[in-house]
Amino acid sequence: QLGAFSVAGNADKLWAQLSRRPELAGRTKLMVPSGKVTRLLAGGYATQDQAAAACRALRSAGHDCLVTTR
Repeated sequence: QLGAFSVAGNADKLWAQLSRRPELAGRTKLMVPSGKVTRLLAGGYATQDQAAAACRALRSAGHDCLVTTR
């Protein structure tokens, strides 16, 4: 999970910024409604370990993330 937004357009903006990063190359943008927010997820990791490695790399670059199972 890359973020949770009350305005879905903000999720689109973040994806536009982050989708060029190598950790997210070839991943699928998922916009998941959850109550009053839209969660932005990057899908398509084969394992939870791969997702965790990508999340660690994003965090080390100053971006927030959280590994979820959706």
